[in-house]
Amino acid sequence: MPNLLYLKFETGAINLNGNQWKQILINYVPKIKTFRFLIKVLSLKYNNVEKHLEDFLSTFQTPFWIDDHQWFVRCDWPQHTNKVFVLYTLPYCFGNTYIIYQNRWSKTTYPNVRDCNHYDRVKDVFHKGRMNDLTLFPIYYPNIRCLTLKLPFDNNFWTIIPRIDQLISLEVIETRENNRSKSQLKDLLNRAPRLDYLSVDAISFLHLIHSN
Repeated sequence: MPNLLYLKFETGAINLNGNQWKQILINYVPKIKTFRFLIKVLSLKYNNVEKHLEDFLSTFQTPFWIDDHQWFVRCDWPQHTNKVFVLYTLPYCFGNTYIIYQNRWSKTTYPNVRDCNHYDRVKDVFHKGRMNDLTLFPIYYPNIRCLTLKLPFDNNFWTIIPRIDQLISLEVIETRENNRSKSQLKDLLNRAPRLDYLSVDAISFLHLIHSN
């Protein structure tokens, strides 16, 4: 593929660092101009995981990546697992389901984090849980159309998802029976004028119709 200019892929089975990718690209696609990827699962088998992640990320900070091509990546280590991390190029270019989770470690090679925190292309979001530290994970999803979440959500929800006026599908997979959950669900529906699909438990639905 010597004339290939654009390459984009998503995988959960490749564990290659920046130096290894550099050699593959130079040897097989030397004319490449745009390289985008999302690698969801990479096995962690190191005692000092953060040190390994720092070293791993540094291989994407060489002149080949930063100066020659302006290709930037982000690496996330989710709070809920010790065995996997997620690596992807910025700006984020995938529109399929994105799972929002709390990270214990997250860094990017992008020179200014604030310039790459809008994930405009993401249309489908699964809000998995609390986001306690937005300085570590400062991202925003302004254009979502499908949302899956648990209620109640935390105070950072509307910072991460500032608008849902394009939302057409809402699925609530878990609801704690309290006034906060009821209020949040009603607020979500009021902010989503285009919504045409709603999945909730029966009790939540009954609360909704009796509150109107």
